[in-house]
Amino acid sequence: MKISVFEISSPGKEYLKEKLKGHSVSINRGSLDAKGASKAKDADAIIVFIHSKINKELLDKLKNLKLVCTMSAGYDHIDVDYCSKKGIKVCNIPEYGKNTIAEFTLGLILAFSRKINSISSFSEIGDDKNLGFDLNGKTIGIVGVGRIGGTILKMVQALGMKVIAFDHFKDQKWAELLGFRLVSMEELLASSDIISMHIPCDSSTYHMINMKNVSLIKKGAFLVNTARGGLVDLKAVVYALEKGILSGAAIDVFEEENSMMKGKNSSDVKKLKKMKNVILTYHHAYKSRESVKRIIDETLHNIERFSSNVPVNLIRPSWEKSRN
Repeated sequence: MKISVFEISSPGKEYLKEKLKGHSVSINRGSLDAKGASKAKDADAIIVFIHSKINKELLDKLKNLKLVCTMSAGYDHIDVDYCSKKGIKVCNIPEYGKNTIAEFTLGLILAFSRKINSISSFSEIGDDKNLGFDLNGKTIGIVGVGRIGGTILKMVQALGMKVIAFDHFKDQKWAELLGFRLVSMEELLASSDIISMHIPCDSSTYHMINMKNVSLIKKGAFLVNTARGGLVDLKAVVYALEKGILSGAAIDVFEEENSMMKGKNSSDVKKLKKMKNVILTYHHAYKSRESVKRIIDETLHNIERFSSNVPVNLIRPSWEKSRN
């Protein structure tokens, strides 16, 4: 099978090439889009990450393509419906870093709550303005209680935090089992000291936090987004920070990540960079040695199973999902 690989780091590149010796493999720098379709023109399969835009324009140029394998859990960068119409299978990595991302999220929360960024230089020792706050007894609102959201939920409960959550799947038994309360998005915004995003981004969740509902946020709350950039309208975040609605924010994911890779930042990102109460980490939550290895191993598994005509981790088109 001819396989074109995009967006993979150097250590992972060598490991992947070694494991795919039985295939014809090309490793390409950067992401894949319609302009660079020639890099994968004869490919039976492509392996990509989230910065590649697998849309109709690109897919129409890849005549031999049979498989799109994304090295991520999310797949909003892929037109799954159009792939299905063309007979192209799409697979993802459904679970590779729930603990990794949850740990990073908790790290961001702790960094903010205890002012770690501000005090790390030793320049303001004893300055009361850098007093932090305890997490014990505070309320965290978790948006999405799937694998990652459920993991961070258990972590913060161990710290004595109260948990409320919003999820499209209103599973009361799951809520009772894990010891949290399901609420509306409006109540979550109004009641949470910390808001943490852990939900997929699609047409129903795009800009869940926006200019229309940002004023509902409890004054002084802290926002964390380690899920998908499209969940949060950065204009609303900037507004909430400037107006004192939010006391801080930690953003690890951005809608404009392709542009940011080329050094181009929107006016909203530029404003956030100048704010001392904001932590910007640029899609780092999943990056641990263990997590990256799991991603590559599961990608290899997806390729092997597809080659054996027993594909796994397939993403279904929207019309199949709607039947259930």
